[in-house]
Amino acid sequence: SVELVDLETGGSGHRITLDQVSDFTSEKQVYVEISGSQVQDPAGNPLGETQRAIFTTADIEAPTVTFSPSHGTVGVPPNSNITITFNEPVVDDDGVEIKDKVEDLITLRTANAGGEIIDFTAEINEAKTIITVDPTSNFLSLQVVYVALDGEVQDEAGNNVSGSLEATLTTAVVTAPEVDVTTDVVSPTSIQSFPITVSFNNLIT
Repeated sequence: SVELVDLETGGSGHRITLDQVSDFTSEKQVYVEISGSQVQDPAGNPLGETQRAIFTTADIEAPTVTFSPSHGTVGVPPNSNITITFNEPVVDDDGVEIKDKVEDLITLRTANAGGEIIDFTAEINEAKTIITVDPTSNFLSLQVVYVALDGEVQDEAGNNVSGSLEATLTTAVVTAPEVDVTTDVVSPTSIQSFPITVSFNNLIT
């Protein structure tokens, strides 16, 4: 939409300076109009036709980043992928569309930035707003996983990504419970009813 911005005027000679009361916002469409009947030369000759101009301010807002699972999440299924979502399309640090070698933009390690490398593949969607990180094999039980995004990723206007560019998550317990079957009957027969106790080493549901 087009907004008429309240402006203060001042100047002399052949120039009028328009100074907005507050800064324009990012990607704001601005409409300016100079009335042809109200502007005139020293001899009283009006400008004539009304002059109009429309322009759009630059994109100065950095793209935001959202990790899923989010930082600090506990109990993540070991077979999960990790997604990194942007609020607008992104490109690489050279301003080139991201197509191949998406893995070069991602760090995936155990525990922290200095941990062991976790092998993975990565791809970006057609809209260039979601990167999906797919570990080559499932995470381990109760494994702490560190994931980070290259801070040189930017939007099409050249604004680098902002906010937290890393996350740490912990996987769920996946060790199968141990089962112990016992009975107090020393020599049960095939036709005899007797109690059997089934025990597990972990809580089951």
